[in-house]
Amino acid sequence: MNIVNKLHRKAMAKSDQAFIEKMAGNIGLWKKLISEAYKLEKEAAALLVNDFESEPTRSVLHRSAASLAIDCMELREAERLIATALAGNPPEEIANELRDLFENDKFEKTFLALKKYFAETPDDVLRKDFEHYDSLPEPEKRLRERKVKNEKLNEAN
Repeated sequence: MNIVNKLHRKAMAKSDQAFIEKMAGNIGLWKKLISEAYKLEKEAAALLVNDFESEPTRSVLHRSAASLAIDCMELREAERLIATALAGNPPEEIANELRDLFENDKFEKTFLALKKYFAETPDDVLRKDFEHYDSLPEPEKRLRERKVKNEKLNEAN
């Protein structure tokens, strides 16, 4: 467990440094530091992947690694880390946080931000959005439909 704690502390120190650099506008350094933090936290989580007796530490490390994965645009890996954490026996509060992280707007916002960044025109963004929507699995379509419905309700109020 000592190595796990050591890796986790290093990851959190890198994450803190990354936050400071991001606030200072040093995006290149932020990306480097957040990537290093993610790799360290993922390594710490991997050491406890089959140690179900180490809850809640096991699920907390996986949640932290998933959050850092999202920051690194490793969205598929974030999903895997969340699923791995939920496959154990996390306390209910942490399980709910993991579910929230999975459904978090970070996934949607990050995806949309990337599409807008690489899109050539607003029409291309819309066209690609519709193409992407058609290719989504049913659960993701339902999540998107629920979000649109909520936005419409908020606009009406």
